[in-house]
Amino acid sequence: MKHLIHVLFLFSFIAAKAQLTIHGYVIDAETKQAMPGTTIVEGGTTNGTISDIDGKFRLYL
Repeated sequence: MKHLIHVLFLFSFIAAKAQLTIHGYVIDAETKQAMPGTTIVEGGTTNGTISDIDGKFRLYL
């Protein structure tokens, strides 16, 4: 029974992590204009995305 609890905890942790999303927009610090085509990467991984024409992005972790 103890092993089953550990396995269920592990699966719930993996499922919770898969649902994490970071979203926002990228703007130029000086002009405050959107920066389309900017690469956003999760540190230490190859997971990333690119901002759209309005500078908006959504990164799934």
